[in-house]
Amino acid sequence: MSRIVVVGAGVVGTATGIGFAASGHQVEYVDDNPERVAELRRAGREAMLPDVLSLAGVDVIVVAVPTPLAAGRFDYRHLDAASCVIGTALAAVDCAEYPIVVYRSTMLPGSTGTRMVPLLEKWSGHSAGIDFGVCYNPEYLRERRAVDDFGAPPMVLIGTDPRDRSTRRAIADLYQDFPAEIITTTWEVAEFQKYVHNLANATKISFFNEMRIAGERLGLLEAEIDLAFAVSAVSAEGLREPTYGTGNRGPYAGACLPKDVVAALSYFRALDIPVDLLDAVDEVNRRAARRRRRIG
Repeated sequence: MSRIVVVGAGVVGTATGIGFAASGHQVEYVDDNPERVAELRRAGREAMLPDVLSLAGVDVIVVAVPTPLAAGRFDYRHLDAASCVIGTALAAVDCAEYPIVVYRSTMLPGSTGTRMVPLLEKWSGHSAGIDFGVCYNPEYLRERRAVDDFGAPPMVLIGTDPRDRSTRRAIADLYQDFPAEIITTTWEVAEFQKYVHNLANATKISFFNEMRIAGERLGLLEAEIDLAFAVSAVSAEGLREPTYGTGNRGPYAGACLPKDVVAALSYFRALDIPVDLLDAVDEVNRRAARRRRRIG
């Protein structure tokens, strides 16, 4: 059994804590919202404000704070604040037991190594990889089913410093009872993967929104558009085959895709139907073709 402190008791933090507690671990929550702390305590969970955080005897510190936008850019203020609080608490701890800080918040690639680790080291006076471990462990939780999703993840991705085998083993052990494959990589790859994950979802939703608008402009009924989409979900290899298009094979080619994209663009433009995403698809493929010619 591990003693785990979860910093940030929102959807992700709460689901993470509940999931680990269900696996037999001791879980405590830290949140800067007094009302949230009181709510957790009423629910029978151990919770505290950051100013009383002690990491004595704690094995794992999970960071699940929000990562909002500020003026259209990634806002680090919650991550920075959490790292400062954790670093300060680590300064008062004998690191002989090698506590591990696990970031679950979505972060831009490079954030763990170039920003979080230096903050932890600055405020703790200790060295990552020597006195404490650092891991990036992205979450794949849907807001309304977060607890269920945590207990049955599609897989578990563990990003560490490649030299830090202790952290990799310890976090893998933490997930050993979960019904999922455990994949290990670096901080940067894990951070990048989480963005690929989210952006793939955003792109797919956007494509079908664009096609729905196009179908409506063509005079199709909602039920007719739904039917076309349902059939496409079964017929299109890119929808029914998870790894379709993920290989490094360059631009799409063949007898159908290039000509059909161009023909559809011409058709929709003639009808003044906006298909910005489809236009971008064509441009990205042309760019990939130019790149392939340069390196080929």
